[in-house]
Amino acid sequence: MNRQVEPLVVTGWGIISPIGIGRAAFTSALAEGRQGRKPVTGYANGEIPFSEACQIPEFDVENFIGKKGTRFLDRTTRLTVATVGMALDDGQIAVTPDNQARIGVVLGTNVGSIKSIGDFMRDTLIHARPYMVNPMHFPNAVMNCAASQSAIWHRLKGINATISGGRMAGLLALRYAGLTLRLGNVDTILAGGVEEFCEQTAWAFYHAGRVGPEAGIPLGEGCAMFALERAATAQEQGRKVLAEILGCEVGVYQSNDDRTTGLQVSGLASCIRKALERSGARTEDVCAVFLHHCADPELENIEDEALNQSLPQYESLHRLAVSQLVGDCFSAAGAFQLSALLSFFERFPEHSDRVALMTSVAHNGSVGCAVVRGNAKWQQ
Repeated sequence: MNRQVEPLVVTGWGIISPIGIGRAAFTSALAEGRQGRKPVTGYANGEIPFSEACQIPEFDVENFIGKKGTRFLDRTTRLTVATVGMALDDGQIAVTPDNQARIGVVLGTNVGSIKSIGDFMRDTLIHARPYMVNPMHFPNAVMNCAASQSAIWHRLKGINATISGGRMAGLLALRYAGLTLRLGNVDTILAGGVEEFCEQTAWAFYHAGRVGPEAGIPLGEGCAMFALERAATAQEQGRKVLAEILGCEVGVYQSNDDRTTGLQVSGLASCIRKALERSGARTEDVCAVFLHHCADPELENIEDEALNQSLPQYESLHRLAVSQLVGDCFSAAGAFQLSALLSFFERFPEHSDRVALMTSVAHNGSVGCAVVRGNAKWQQ
């Protein structure tokens, strides 16, 4: 018998996405089915292998934290710092000297800012000497820069972690945040994922055949962060509960031969069943599924087959692949899925006594899911 875990509650969230900046704008865009695809801007001709992407050209960090001190922050860091602030504001979480050591940040990413890393490495090659680089650019090339700068800007002195997880980054950040909260290391965690649009990732995805006109889903960018707490903490602080994260399961199912696809299907199905059991939820309690679907038919088939195996009613459920609207946002994909899930409960409060699933799959054999329940019991 699987042990039921203590649920976490979401008390606030912020989002900067190609279809809207802020919780209200994102939720409205989802309701309208608005697409984030737009002409690529900000690059010289010939630097990007395609003309459209799900960029956020309207994002300006100065609108969130002012101009001072932002000159040397890269785009990944700017997105994260701004979104962490939005989540704190949405949850009405005031950071004070008394509580700042009990508020932490857990950020899901791939390797941090690939543009900053690439640009810094390029400078070591093109200058007269490898060490003749701008030292102010080095901090951005460190993977944990965005999470660390977010803590500095918002005076958060609790645990600060960066999870390198690629497509699984969102789920891995949620799982890490849950373990940390349940251990009592902090009282509040800002957890989520980030991805920036840049020429390095554009060319990498292009050569992999995963973006462009033939792929169907353009490359995207953005950040979503969630204020997570134990239920007791939220009640003590008088904060509004938006949803409960009941369970999160991940696993790696990979083989040296051609059986990886089948292993991932059975592995994801197992994760779903386990997450539901540990959440105390039944399959018939599931009202919606928020899919990871990206521009890869193999990964989409794995996800669909696993859900058909574990949920008899899968074909009749409300289903949404938010990547169809915001693009393939890679390490921010899971965070955008959770954002869409929370928006669903906000738009359809009649389902807030039921649960929804979000699922993820990756090329390295990784799979995972999270079970989230609406806030019906907190409105009584």
